[in-house]
Amino acid sequence: MAEEVWGMVCADYLENGDKLRAPSAVNQVEHADVAFVILVKMDVAKYLQDGPLVKKNLAIPAWANQLAQDKQINFSALLTKAIAQELEH
Repeated sequence: MAEEVWGMVCADYLENGDKLRAPSAVNQVEHADVAFVILVKMDVAKYLQDGPLVKKNLAIPAWANQLAQDKQINFSALLTKAIAQELEH
């Protein structure tokens, strides 16, 4: 359930233009002696898919357009995935 909650929180931050804090090193997270720290991996793109759509215009080289059309690549889906991957870094 932590993945789902964290995904919704991150998506909400991004949709509202808020900045996410940099991740903390797991060995630097302060916690009580009786508690423990776990890593939670989450795919933010999964939680952003249902948000409102915004129309964007862009220009790409003609050769890239032709190759993408030949392979039936969905430009919107590809750009959305690329942005999500960039955010992971």
